[in-house]
Order: sequence, then structure tokens, then C-alpha cells
Amino acid sequence: MVMRKTHNRRKEHAMELQQIYYVLEVAKHKSFSKAAEALYVSQSSISRRILALEKELNVRLFKRDTHSVSLTKDGEDFCHYAQTVTDTLKALQDHFRATKDYASAPLRIAVFPFYKMSNLRQLLNDYMARTPELSIDITVLDTHPALDLLEKGELDFAFIKGPIPSKSNLSFIELTKEFSYLLTKEDFLPGITSIHTDMISDLSLHIGRKNTPSQALAANYFQNHGISLKESPYDTYDADIILDLVRSASTNVLVSESIANKCTGNGIKAIPIDKDCSIALMSTYLVYPKSKGKTLRSAHTAFRSYILDSFQNN
Repeated sequence: MVMRKTHNRRKEHAMELQQIYYVLEVAKHKSFSKAAEALYVSQSSISRRILALEKELNVRLFKRDTHSVSLTKDGEDFCHYAQTVTDTLKALQDHFRATKDYASAPLRIAVFPFYKMSNLRQLLNDYMARTPELSIDITVLDTHPALDLLEKGELDFAFIKGPIPSKSNLSFIELTKEFSYLLTKEDFLPGITSIHTDMISDLSLHIGRKNTPSQALAANYFQNHGISLKESPYDTYDADIILDLVRSASTNVLVSESIANKCTGNGIKAIPIDKDCSIALMSTYLVYPKSKGKTLRSAHTAFRSYILDSFQNN
């Protein structure tokens, strides 16, 4: 008689914590694309994982149409219980993190609005993949709020685009210096192959959220270079919204060459700033608080070394 050992078959699909977070984020933003941007993943990845979850539960969590996304009744019920799960998990993590050394605290990083069109996005993704034990919080911020949070000790690092203000308690390391390009509507300025200083004064230029210190800093920078700026009135530093405004001829924006290369097409073109122009070059900086004699966390020094090595090798 032959005895056969039997095994309980596991389900091919079991609800994952990541799917719960995806549902809550889509519900929060009422948008798959905005949820994907907030979580630093692709929209297709979120859609695929939520569809798999709906199939597993045999319910529809969202009403989808071309204009909006909203929760179904099952979706509302799911989010009620899901929020309890995530709140409990956070309480659990906070309890045990509180008993550990400061070295286990999250690494808090701010990035400039167009970072996802630069190689910085891939560098950060690669670093998170190679340090799964490290919690990393990434926030998109304009220059001035990022520097303010660094000074208050609420951020560890910030990646910003110049110009930069004088801040004696912060360290600024120039990572790249590239030629500047004007992003504008595809059929605007026909026949123009480069932008001169006197032309910039005639253009509506988006230089940050309106009525903010960041906008004032940029305006002062242009003024110091002899450019009377016609500032864009739009109150946003969301890269996708800015690009939509460019496509509609509502504004224009200056970006570095590497970002310009990834933004052209689909109604947008990039025109180089004349190399003799005083604002022809644009720098990217890594900024962090000066240590003031304190020993930096190992997570800080490791991340800083990774970034510096990565940019030196590119």
C-alpha cells in the first residue's frame, strides 16, 4: 500500500497589505494617476493590483468612468476596515520603533517638482530596493519650503534646482550643471531655435507657486540677471499640471536639458536658452543640515555617499 502525503493548497491570490494601501490612496485622491504619483509607482501597477483584489473578493470597490473615480458601497465598507488595519499596523510599528535607537528612524527626503522626469527618480527607487530595512519618506516640495523644513529638523535631505538662497546652517552640494531649456507649446514661437534674454521678459514663466518665498527667490534671481519677469499666476508645483498648462499655452517653464528631453512631444517642445545668456545653466543641489559637531546617523552618511557616487559616475 502506497501512502501519499497530501498538502493543503494555498490560494493563488491572498490579499496583501500593499493592495490595502493602494485602495486607500485611490480613495483619498479619487484618482488612480494621483495615487500612483503619491506612492511612486506606475498607474498600471495600481490598477492591476486593485483589479486582482476585486476579483479575489468578488466585488467592485470603485466606480470608474472617464472623468472620475468613486467608491462603491463595498468600497466604502472595505476602506472602513482597511483604515483600521493600517492604523493598527502603524501603532504596532510606532511602539517598537520608539524602543529602538534613532538610527532606525525614517530617512526624510524632499525632491524638486520635475524629479520624476530626471534620473533622480530611478536612483531613489534603486536605493530603496537595496535598503529594504530602511524606511524612506519622499515628498515633492518647492525650494523654499524644503529648505525651511531642513532648518526645522523635519527633513534630512532635499534635492533642489537653483537658484539657491544663502543658508549658513545648511550644506549645499552641486550635483549637476546643465543647459537650460524653455518648455513651451509645440506651435508657439515658430522658427525660434534659441531663447535670448530679451525674449524671456515677454513670456509668461512659471517659477513656483504664486505669492510664495520660492517664487520671490526666483523672481529676484531673474531680476539680478537683468530680466523683467512676467510671472505665471498658477498656484502649483505639480509637474503634470504644469505640463498641461504648457500644452494649453497658459504658461512656459524653464527646465534642465535632461528633463527637457523627457518632456518633449505630446504638444510640448523644448527650446534651448542661448548659451551666452546669463541664465543658460541650471544646477541641481543636494542639501542637508550641517552636523554642528554631531555624529551623523549611519543612514545619513550611507545615503549621501550613494548619491554623490551615483552622480559622479553618471
